[in-house]
Amino acid sequence: MKYNIHNLVKIKSNIDIGLPYIFQVKRCLTPDLIVHIGNFTDIGEEEEGDVCYYEHKLGPLKSKFLLSHLNGKIKLFYKSPRYRIQPGIRQSIISMILAIIDWKLLQKNCALIFGACLEKEGEGILIIAPSRGGKTLTSISLVKDYGFNYLSDDKTIVSKDGIAYSYPTKMKINPSHIGTHKINLKLKARIEMSISSIFRMLSSLSFSREFAIDIYKILQNVNIKRKAHIEKIFLLEGGKERIQEVDSEAVLKKIYNIIFLVPHLLTGYDRVLRFLHLFRLGEVIAMRDKVIRSVINGSQCFVVGGRCENYGKIIAGTI
Repeated sequence: MKYNIHNLVKIKSNIDIGLPYIFQVKRCLTPDLIVHIGNFTDIGEEEEGDVCYYEHKLGPLKSKFLLSHLNGKIKLFYKSPRYRIQPGIRQSIISMILAIIDWKLLQKNCALIFGACLEKEGEGILIIAPSRGGKTLTSISLVKDYGFNYLSDDKTIVSKDGIAYSYPTKMKINPSHIGTHKINLKLKARIEMSISSIFRMLSSLSFSREFAIDIYKILQNVNIKRKAHIEKIFLLEGGKERIQEVDSEAVLKKIYNIIFLVPHLLTGYDRVLRFLHLFRLGEVIAMRDKVIRSVINGSQCFVVGGRCENYGKIIAGTI
């Protein structure tokens, strides 16, 4: 499979690595990252420089791992006997891929952040909130009820010059969203979603997963906009219903742990840095800091309070 992420990062892989389908392309002549899951030729003399290779044997079984050239054309190769009985890609490998994508973006003055993005009449907005803080519900409301164009509702790529690029992953929703927005889903999907919601309420264990569903099953006939210039940033806080404009420093303090320290990126970077000691995590955070500060300093910033289902109405009133 081949992916082109807004001409910023190009990837070639022999397996689906879970990236948004809009990035899939037929040709990728000069990939920035090559991913190969399965058997591969042992490392040769041509692999020089920043290279990590290891293998592990357990009787007749053999695992191999290769990560190389973090500042050039990156190779991430992995072979494990488990793929013979359990196809698919491990979450640990996915987190490394996301960290590598972010690293490549940082080299081009961009960053992958935890936030939603929409656009209307040429005005792009970022919506920032913690996990389950209302980004998806607010995005659905703004598109369906107020005519906004959709870019993403969970993760967004931002550039130092204030451009947002879409990163439309599957929407994570719960049964309450179905009733609020009259979403038509098959009975099987409704049952799975209800069970998932019950697990979330009763337990914080890893099997308590969120329910992810394709965007087009919720926003029928939506056209995903590829990019927009960020004019306003909204931080969803809950509490008393309000909207208040705040300065950039106040926003930075409030949202640092939300968009700077994205958990899956930190996990991925941690794994990458174990193998290739080319930089420290502090350097990565500093690079992300530069990009995100530039975006925030170039935008109007607001704190939004109230009930989750009213965020869309409050935000739409400022556009």
